[in-house]
Amino acid sequence: MANARKRKARKARRAVNRGDRVRATPETLAKLRPHPLEILLARGREGGGIDADQLQCAEEIVDAAHAVTQGLGLSSADLDRLMLPRAYEPDAMSNRAERLSAIWFAWATELWQRMGVKPFGVVELIAYIHPHDPYRVSRLERALDLWAKVRHDLDQPVREVSTICPNPLDRGRRILTGSGA
Repeated sequence: MANARKRKARKARRAVNRGDRVRATPETLAKLRPHPLEILLARGREGGGIDADQLQCAEEIVDAAHAVTQGLGLSSADLDRLMLPRAYEPDAMSNRAERLSAIWFAWATELWQRMGVKPFGVVELIAYIHPHDPYRVSRLERALDLWAKVRHDLDQPVREVSTICPNPLDRGRRILTGSGA
């Protein structure tokens, strides 16, 4: 009897018509599309896009924004947590997060002075850039190039004050040294 039911069920099945299937949702289609930064990277710098160093800078900017917001405790707006004193954790940030945070604060100052743009505006631009808008792409390129410049400047070793050679024209002036003498 059970076999008869199985046979009947097999006969009742119809072949699947591929045209009758449910279409993909917009969210699924968005997941299948490449990220706009990947499109700009494929264009290259000469084609109105970005290069690999700028893509790395964009990733570092997003990571730095995450490190800064976590370091300042801006990730939660729970009032109970804000009322309680936060325990000091000396090793809460990794070395990379500290380095990116230092670059972030120097870059944020330069970004505002040179372009009049807030740093989180650049983070939003990275996340939601439209690759066919040349104005926004050029602003993003300038911000990424500024990040690379600030990163390079901060990676340079700092000279001690005492290693600066005195100017022979300044005979009557005192020469500053690192020891304060």
